[in-house]
Amino acid sequence: MNQIPLYALLGMICAASGVGFIWLYGSTERRFSRLKLPIALKVALGGLASSAVVLATWFLLPEGNHFAALASVNVGYGFVQAAMLGQIGAGSLTFILVIVLGLSVLVRMVTTSFTIGSGGSAGLFGTSVVVGALIGSTLGGLFHLWLPALVSVPDVAAFAIVGMMSFFGGISKAPLAVLVMVVEMAGGYVLLLPAMLAIFIAYAATGRHHIYSAQVANRLASPAHREELRAWLR
Repeated sequence: MNQIPLYALLGMICAASGVGFIWLYGSTERRFSRLKLPIALKVALGGLASSAVVLATWFLLPEGNHFAALASVNVGYGFVQAAMLGQIGAGSLTFILVIVLGLSVLVRMVTTSFTIGSGGSAGLFGTSVVVGALIGSTLGGLFHLWLPALVSVPDVAAFAIVGMMSFFGGISKAPLAVLVMVVEMAGGYVLLLPAMLAIFIAYAATGRHHIYSAQVANRLASPAHREELRAWLR
């Protein structure tokens, strides 16, 4: 229960990061759509820009701290699994590692925006899960460094799980679905209360911002549910 305020802060940071990601992805997509170029060339430019970001990150980081580059060029589920199992920084969680994890959030957002925004093939769900896990691991790592008596190294895994679902739940506007996923990932209800708080905060704080452009505001605006509503009103 002493960690509840920390999970509330995690929800707020996931919301702010989610709104930033939505803006970055949307603005990149709009800029590429204005280019009077063949789609194949647009995709090539997006891939070139993503590669430049990854290479710059790789060469600028110190030796042995290439999480930011690696997390941006593959699916990233391996990192998510390691974060859930508490293997990120196990026994040697340092400030440099936490900073690199935080940098990975930005790098992943930028490369995904270039890839999908240019018309390339990629998924938003996978990226959202990886970014959320990175945010949770970063914040959990900072909490461990600043409040070691309150947050242990194994607790960082819990922050990673709640972080990935809070981030995706906020930008996808699907809080109940991700809450069920938290229970499945944790193998029980131990994270249910902090997850409910963090996910609700992320969902509420993101407001009307969502990552899926075709998503309707509510059921009244959904063609798939109009007949159901009409039948119910009869």
